[in-house]
Amino acid sequence: MPINCLILFEAFLRFFAERETPVTGTHQLPRRLLPEINARLAHPLALGLQRPQQKSYPHIHGLYLLVRASGLTCLEGTAEKLLPLFEASGGRYGWVSGQLDPRLFTEKQIMYGQADELKALSKNVMIKVPASQQGVDVVRHLTSKGIATNTTTCFTLPQIMAVARAAQEGHEEAKKNKVDVSHWRAVITHMMGRLTEREVIWEQAAYYKVPWTEADRRWLGIGVFKRAYQLLKEGGYPSKMLLCSVRPGPLVNGKMRFWDITELAGDVVFTLPPYALEPMFAMGDLLDFREDSIEEPIPESTIEKIYQMPYTMQAFEPHGMSLDQFNTHPATLYTVKDFTKAVAGVEEFCKGRMQKAGLKV
Repeated sequence: MPINCLILFEAFLRFFAERETPVTGTHQLPRRLLPEINARLAHPLALGLQRPQQKSYPHIHGLYLLVRASGLTCLEGTAEKLLPLFEASGGRYGWVSGQLDPRLFTEKQIMYGQADELKALSKNVMIKVPASQQGVDVVRHLTSKGIATNTTTCFTLPQIMAVARAAQEGHEEAKKNKVDVSHWRAVITHMMGRLTEREVIWEQAAYYKVPWTEADRRWLGIGVFKRAYQLLKEGGYPSKMLLCSVRPGPLVNGKMRFWDITELAGDVVFTLPPYALEPMFAMGDLLDFREDSIEEPIPESTIEKIYQMPYTMQAFEPHGMSLDQFNTHPATLYTVKDFTKAVAGVEEFCKGRMQKAGLKV
């Protein structure tokens, strides 16, 4: 987005951050505020109208449409609806995650600013922070301020442990500075499928002559999550594991299984979109849930193969990668590219709405 539009957008958001401003019954800004908003923006329009409407100010109308399309108002509205649950449960339930711009996963200072803006929307907003080298510092910083975090674009055990340590250090700093952490939470999201579906695994298996199978691929992701859960538990880390990017399967003796769920039953959080819920419901009683199955080890034969390939070993070992390798990991590059494409699509939509409203972009 051009810089002049970003400046306008920031000024527009700042105006509403300073006051509570309900929209009218026709979903327009209150007419009495339009001259004040106009005066706050760069290059205000000089209108000679006695009763100007929102569309009389094309730049204000375009920015308003942009805010609505961006999802900021959706996030705030959703957070508001869940606030009673949040307060009734003492902050245990009712959280809404607001994600930092995934394209800027290396820009620490910008992520700080975006996090402050998102958190200002409601006290039950949890900030989604990328598990990049810079994102680890962001988690530590936000935690020290008592701001809840949900670490995303996270695939490997080294990333998980770096984030867990950062949250622990930030939590200790917050308590030292007498920051209220009574409603603070931290979850670390392991994007299992995005780790195990990268083609580099099969390429390395062929190169190193490792008899890698579909079952091994499944066990790799499950093994990383199990090990992370165990290390966080043993180390007394305040973060909680969250599993996403699950896939149904594999087929065992002619019957479909759902190992990503059944092998990880325990004190963890699951994010299950419709593509995961529908096959899970269809399997019904065929699902083999075992209490605390998350404590059970993965097959030793798979572990032996994991240590024969760089990609899998780096993911499975707590010190398999250094911080400066996080940003160039194949799963990170793939996912950031995927997320960037999605954000670009939203921006193109916003750009079209702004142009339609007569705002120069």
